[in-house]
Amino acid sequence: TAAQEMANAAGVVAETQILDVPGERLGKLIADDARAWNADLIVVGTHGRRGFSRVMLGSGAEQVIRLAPVPVLVIRGDETDD
Repeated sequence: TAAQEMANAAGVVAETQILDVPGERLGKLIADDARAWNADLIVVGTHGRRGFSRVMLGSGAEQVIRLAPVPVLVIRGDETDD
């Protein structure tokens, strides 16, 4: 991915994984995979929703933060992204 290429170009060893398991909670899925990988860091993106829309949609990044066995770096996407 582009993010992995940027990290590698900066001298940071990075691996990426796309997880798609219907019916599984995002935070648990990522936390379990991080344990299996012996990850040092989890990086996740967020839309940065607040207020009512966050309550209604939940926050995948928040789930990951609560369940992660390692530090989590959360990156907010551009406000123009949707």
